[in-house]
Amino acid sequence: MTKSTLSHVSLFRLGVEGVVIVISILLAFGIDAWWEGRQEQQRAQNYGASLLEDARTNLERVEASRGQAENELRAVMKLGRLRATIKWSRRVISDCSRKTYDLQWQLGTRLGS
Repeated sequence: MTKSTLSHVSLFRLGVEGVVIVISILLAFGIDAWWEGRQEQQRAQNYGASLLEDARTNLERVEASRGQAENELRAVMKLGRLRATIKWSRRVISDCSRKTYDLQWQLGTRLGS
């Protein structure tokens, strides 16, 4: 082979190697971008699943709190009715005591007169 043929073959070989290197680098960038996109998609799915689990947990807590609040409301309403009953009972007892006293006074006055 002559020097120019050797030079031409070497240049051709260098050109092919350069193209292969560039394609390899671009391929590596493509694979890296694909991998990062896949990892980001996985993180987004995990984040969505975590949000869903948090929402379910919060809903369970709200429902439990609601049940507890309803029980407390029922208890307060019972106490209110009981308080009204106690006031009514005191009034009845007071009225009965007054009437008993009045009757005793009237009987004592009549018997004494």
